[in-house]
Amino acid sequence: MKFLTLACLAASAAGGLVEPPARVYERDLATITSIINSAGQGIDNLDTAVKAFSGDPKPVQDASAALLQVLKDGKTKVDGTSNLNLIEALGLQQPVQDLQAKGEILLADLKARKADIEKNNLCDITRQQVTDINTNSKALIDAIVAKVPPAAQAIATSLAAGLVQVLANAQTEFSEQNCKNSMSTTLQGTTSTSPPETTPTTAPETTPTTPTTAPETTPTTTPETTPTTAPETTPTTAPET
Repeated sequence: MKFLTLACLAASAAGGLVEPPARVYERDLATITSIINSAGQGIDNLDTAVKAFSGDPKPVQDASAALLQVLKDGKTKVDGTSNLNLIEALGLQQPVQDLQAKGEILLADLKARKADIEKNNLCDITRQQVTDINTNSKALIDAIVAKVPPAAQAIATSLAAGLVQVLANAQTEFSEQNCKNSMSTTLQGTTSTSPPETTPTTAPETTPTTPTTAPETTPTTTPETTPTTAPETTPTTAPET
């Protein structure tokens, strides 16, 4: 229905438009289409890195950074093009729909690897990447819609709504509430496994033994002996002569 509405607008306006030289608008339409296709290729590359993720975040980060650069450069180029007419705007419908389909595939693959992302403590990194991609994608979409004639801008916006929703869903999927890092610590994006806690074993308590004391011995006393006194002898006196 949106396509038919846009087509009708284009058809009704075609007869009364004063067209710029063909090489000008064809060049601008080709530029915008090329930017959309480049963004789609960037999404494909990121999706490939996501599906191949094995714990090392660098390939995903590199692909994400490359996509962001395509989006930023694309907006700059779109800003420098001339406005499109209604007929040209029709030529953007299929590239935008293709881009939405690629975004949906990427989101599905990100969801499939969410447990691995949490396990490797990459929720914060992923959340920032998704947010940046969302922000710059919407900026590019707005720049393209601004090149469409005012009479068709609302329709162009609605055509891009599906892609915008995919981006919003990705951001929600990896919000702080929906993506939580595991408890293990990380070093440069890799998970370091802490050794399992061991419960200290306490030596069993032993009942203290009462030191044994040698039994007291009663000292034996040598019985007292009564000294015997030699009997007194009466000295005899020799008779006097």
